[in-house]
Amino acid sequence: MDATVVRQIVRDFSVRTAFTGGEPHCFAPWYLHQKFRLSETQAMEQASDGNYDFGIDGFHLATAASGDPPILVLVQAKYTENLQLIVKGFHDLESALPEVSRSLSPDVVGTEAPIQNKVLVNLRAMLNRLDAETRGRLALDFQVLHLSVADGTILQNRFREAMNRLSEALAERLLEHNCRITPVGPRELGPQQVIVAPPEEVQLRMEGAHEFRASESARAFSGLTRLADLVALYSVRRDDLFSRNVRYYLHSKKNTEKGPAGKMRATLKQMCIDGSPNPECFALYHNGITIFSRRAKLANGEIRLRDPYVLNGCQTIKNAFFFRFDPNLKSKIKDAYWHRVTVPVRIIETTNDELVRSVTVNTNRQNAMSPAALRSNDPVQIRLEQRFKERHIFYQRQEGAYDNIGSMKPELFQDEYENTRGTWVDIREIARTIAAAAGEIGIALHPNDLFESDAAYSRCFNENTTLRSIVFLTFLQNLHDIVGLVLKKDLNLEPKNRGPKPSHFVFHTICLLVRYLAKERRHEFVAEWGDKLHYRDKAFRDEIRKIISSYSSGIRKEIANRFMTLESGHTTAVSAAFEKCKSALHLKDGIKPFEVFANLDEAAPDDD
Repeated sequence: MDATVVRQIVRDFSVRTAFTGGEPHCFAPWYLHQKFRLSETQAMEQASDGNYDFGIDGFHLATAASGDPPILVLVQAKYTENLQLIVKGFHDLESALPEVSRSLSPDVVGTEAPIQNKVLVNLRAMLNRLDAETRGRLALDFQVLHLSVADGTILQNRFREAMNRLSEALAERLLEHNCRITPVGPRELGPQQVIVAPPEEVQLRMEGAHEFRASESARAFSGLTRLADLVALYSVRRDDLFSRNVRYYLHSKKNTEKGPAGKMRATLKQMCIDGSPNPECFALYHNGITIFSRRAKLANGEIRLRDPYVLNGCQTIKNAFFFRFDPNLKSKIKDAYWHRVTVPVRIIETTNDELVRSVTVNTNRQNAMSPAALRSNDPVQIRLEQRFKERHIFYQRQEGAYDNIGSMKPELFQDEYENTRGTWVDIREIARTIAAAAGEIGIALHPNDLFESDAAYSRCFNENTTLRSIVFLTFLQNLHDIVGLVLKKDLNLEPKNRGPKPSHFVFHTICLLVRYLAKERRHEFVAEWGDKLHYRDKAFRDEIRKIISSYSSGIRKEIANRFMTLESGHTTAVSAAFEKCKSALHLKDGIKPFEVFANLDEAAPDDD
């Protein structure tokens, strides 16, 4: 299979599943799905999302020929053609051997790894289902996936030393197991196939269940389920369970200590340690959880779900998970109480993806949620997130995503987001700046209208026009972060008639500045300052100040003459002044910045 084809299929997998790890981390689950015909959900359960994977990106227990022991396949995925990075894959597998050896031991039930380690927890659970004899006879296949199409002889020479070193480590660590080391490149991936595999069923205990027909394409079930069952489901799926939600768990102290999360933990502590009030009372305090499933079947006091996702309830489930596995509390929590805690639940069975998005939006409207957050799971946002990630820049489409990664897997910012530099491209901020660059100042000033209006939203996030260049979008985010500061502190602007302050005209200034750069064909300048996020970098701030203040641009002069002389910030007066600015600077609407800077990505380096 051609490497370009592999990338496209993995990209499609990433968008289709909204996998939390993004496209590079979809390589391993896609391979498990493609090679071993696992359902997409099961493949994601058996793969890393980049969070504490201890050197293993995926695993699968494959059935061998009659009489032969099963084969445990352990995968390290390098989504790159760079041979140096691929060689590192063999070293990563070597570093995983102590934990692999420990997991295979029949005398070990638990793991010393942190609770965030989804791969290790699920691998351990799978191995624990084997009897001691079978576990002791397992054959192991250590596979390194890669995208290099270099000649086989070249690959063999480059991989030889690392493979020999891994082989020696295997002989020392796993002496009782037959082991194999297998590089797997595009040529070994074979022709493209479409795999359709039914996902495994998940069981939730249900009390007082009621079934009703919600629409022609959907059934719904309501009742009470056990919080312990939802936490167990999260333990297997991790944040992938919330990938269709509008936000991640909020790690801020405002939430976890004094806010809803802190109060919920205090309640659980009383119920599950002291037994007072009764654990069943938790359901009386809770608004409920909404779950989507492709198929649901209610029988004998439980509901069986295929491919479930939590649409509303991320904060509850993840907070309960942290409570249950808190090192300071877990030995004090009484299982008898913990398994009595119930929550109201509503389960929607449908294959209508548009209905799922609509349910997600409407169930979350009951919370303090911005209109931007309610668009976070649109396919265009998922694709935009991936395109930024290809440039090693973090795009925050889901509320709390940056803090979630910072708390759960901070090493990703160094390993995969080195161009993000402690900040991020924000869905709401970039939308306002795109609107300003397109000349739609009214929308930029009222971003809620942008996300509430389908027409305005489609104009703003249009993959054929405004979103063509990630480099240009990065530059726009940098402008958003710096222009207000330049207006306030660097240009010596003061209103003459007690009118609006300079900060009132941030988006007007961005529009003028971007049109000037487009008119002057400043491609190199935009490309240089759009290669990474700069936030309030002084050098970038000075460059923007110079351009705005220059005689050539005339922007500062017009801001002073038109905006600083206003007596009020009334929309009509400001709009009239803005039209005069555009006319005086010859920056009318005929200049199209998104067309001028559409092809910047082609010249930008890609250091995969």
